[in-house]
Amino acid sequence: MMKEIQKIKIGDRYVGEGEPTFIVAEIGQNHNGDVAIARALINNPKVIFADEPTGNLDSKSGQAIMKILQEVNEKQKRTIILITHETYTAEHAGRIIKLHDGLIVHDEKVLHQHDATREKFIK
Repeated sequence: MMKEIQKIKIGDRYVGEGEPTFIVAEIGQNHNGDVAIARALINNPKVIFADEPTGNLDSKSGQAIMKILQEVNEKQKRTIILITHETYTAEHAGRIIKLHDGLIVHDEKVLHQHDATREKFIK
């Protein structure tokens, strides 16, 4: 469980076992995405819902978030349901399902999936 948390970098520090008293209020607004991922992983869920995880982030931070989500999906075999309006972000997934008025209108496998561990993140 703590292995995931150790990967969450907040500012110039990593959240992990060595810092059990690290408080969210100390972090600041720029790192709330990191904290949200840390919170999502702490209970070891089988499914993670990520609603616009890169929406308000700069490219570097967005890439870091997508890298973590891809690693959790690939290495720990957890399902990630990623909600986004950004095509580039969606293409980090293996499958894209588009909805309109609550109905599935398109379901496709991503042929050229982006790999956040190897490329720069561009919004």
